[in-house]
This record gives sequence, structure tokens and C-alpha cells, in this order.
Amino acid sequence: KQTLFALNQTELQKVKQIIINMERLRWVPEQKPDRFILVNIPSYTLWAVENGKVEFEMPVIVGRKKRKTLSFVSHVHGVRFNPTWTVPKTIKREDILPHLQEDPTYLTGKGMELFDGYGPEALTLDPTSVDWKNIPLEELYALNMVQAPGANNPLGYIRVLMPNNHNIYLHDTNERYLFSRTNRALSSGCVRMKDPEKIANFIMRAKSNWTEDKMKNILAEGKMTDLYTSEKMPVYFLYHTVWIGSNNQIVYGPDVYNDDKKLLQLLEKLDEIPKVSNNDASITLAYQ
Repeated sequence: KQTLFALNQTELQKVKQIIINMERLRWVPEQKPDRFILVNIPSYTLWAVENGKVEFEMPVIVGRKKRKTLSFVSHVHGVRFNPTWTVPKTIKREDILPHLQEDPTYLTGKGMELFDGYGPEALTLDPTSVDWKNIPLEELYALNMVQAPGANNPLGYIRVLMPNNHNIYLHDTNERYLFSRTNRALSSGCVRMKDPEKIANFIMRAKSNWTEDKMKNILAEGKMTDLYTSEKMPVYFLYHTVWIGSNNQIVYGPDVYNDDKKLLQLLEKLDEIPKVSNNDASITLAYQ
């Protein structure tokens, strides 16, 4: 279906797609620091850039339509190795609760702990003691579900520390088989990286004493460890459905969240878009 859709796009549709993304380019500052990370959501790709050159790129998994990865800019403060995972409210309600209603031992089987409240004084609870089928949402949200570090952790073994109001960040994953898929809009909003060790090294090498062996030793210990950097490297989460390929060709990507149509309608409403017409299979642009 994706291939047929791409083949059936008309010249007029491609022109509109380019105009939409030229508008998006205006939202991104041209001046960027020497080192930064960029994620383009529709291309499911991450780039690590240094001194104006792409040092490496990697496939990523982004949020599905119902749990979008938002477009915003954050700054890296460091890396968390062997992270724990605290289940967010949405996942707790929509994903975990149905499992618990079927099997109250679900958390135990996943190596997760249940706490009444948050912080060091929170009490550990037995999941089988909770009436999951009748629990009010307020009580569900008050319970804290924590996944210990290890192979079952959805964050994998590496999480980038990048505080933001959206609770979206870059991290490893325990479902690496998903990177073989063409459509990788599969997560709950965060961005999963195929090669998290590369990103960890890219971030941490700003520290003078950093080595790959040090990272291997930290990971082997299996203990959650936060390491911070003085450099606050920006991370750009962008939504560009047109980009320049490796051979300087124009690449038309998928409109994963159907945002192109919304932006086109807005630009037309504001009279901020050139008149576009299709005349005998040729494209003409006339600016007012």
C-alpha cells in the first residue's frame, strides 16, 4: 500500500508537499552548535552531527498515531545506564491494566515491582492483593509500577537524559526486532534507537576521561548509573516529510501523522501559500 501510494502521487501533490516542508524549515534556526542530534520523525532516522558533517545515522522507532512523538527541541544533560522504568499513566491505564485484570501476577512475571506511592517511603505491594477489575483510576495512578534494569526493561540498557515537559526521550529498547520493519511508528511517544551505544559515546566523549571500555564496565555492573556532561547538546525532533537524500535527491516521505494536510489547510486559510494549479500536466506557481 505504501509503495502504491508513493507511485500514484501527482506532480501537483509533490509541489504542495515541498511547499509545506519549506514552511517547516522556517521554524528551525539555521545557526546550530558544532554538535547536535537530529531526529526526523517521518523518515524514522536519527543523525549525529559534528562540525557540519553527519558522523553517523541510525534507524529509530517513533510514536504511533495515537501516541505521537512531538516536534520540539531539548538539550542533553547526560546518559543513564541500566535505567529503571517507571510506567507512565497512559501506559499504566491502557496497556498494563488489561493484563493485570486477566492475570494479577503479570507484573511479577515481568520482573516489575508495585509500590503504594512514590519516593523512598513508598510501600511495596503484592500485585495479587489489588482488585484490578474494579480499581478506580485515581487509585491506579497513585500506584507506582517500576521495571528493574535488565533484559525485560522497555528502555533497554541506555537512556539519554534530556529533561522536557513532554516526557519524550531517546532510549534503547528490548524489542530490537522492530527495527526490521519499514513503518516504525510503533512506540508510545519516545524514540527508540537501534544503536544506543553510539549515541552514548557521542554524548559522553565530551568528558576527557571517557572511553568505550568504561561504558562496557558500567553496563556489565547492571546498576543504574547517571553520568552528566557540562555540554548541553541540543536534540531536534522534526517532522519533515520531504528531505534531501544521500545523493542530493529530493526524497518524499510518508505523512505519518497526517500533519501535512492540516498545515496545508492552515496556510491556505491564512493566504500564506502560493496559488498552485495543474495545467496540462505541468506545474505553475503564481505568487500573489
